[in-house]
Amino acid sequence: MLVQACELLEDETTKAREVRALTAAMEETNVRHGRILTENYHEDIKVSVRTIHCVPAPYFLMEREFPSL
Repeated sequence: MLVQACELLEDETTKAREVRALTAAMEETNVRHGRILTENYHEDIKVSVRTIHCVPAPYFLMEREFPSL
């Protein structure tokens, strides 16, 4: 599993940069799922056959499921 951290992903330029960087690492290592840890942002992003799960860092650190939206 590849993990990246970014405090805020609300800005589209920041989000695109972080997704692009993690996608490149995922392709290079042949990993299909990655995570971006954030302050409080939650989203699943599909990139081709790969999925990036954006989750608040506390949920990742406590290994808890994010509540359904």
